[in-house]
Amino acid sequence: MKISKIIIKGFQKFNNFQLDLVNPKTGKPPDKICFIGTNGTGKTTILDKIVNLLNNFDGHKNQPQPLKNMPFFAVKFSA
Repeated sequence: MKISKIIIKGFQKFNNFQLDLVNPKTGKPPDKICFIGTNGTGKTTILDKIVNLLNNFDGHKNQPQPLKNMPFFAVKFSA
């Protein structure tokens, strides 16, 4: 299982953040991902949100919709 897309909306500095990790040439996500940036750019925040989603994942496809004006976090996985 590999991460192919990360979406964060309405959380801290991530008002409408989308990160597509699929290689346009192969159509597949990479084996490894490295977040590089200066302090305070949100690298740890993104990783914390991914870990939180994985720890709370229950395997059901019918997840509740986010409440209006509440932060939204999504991670798309590929095989």
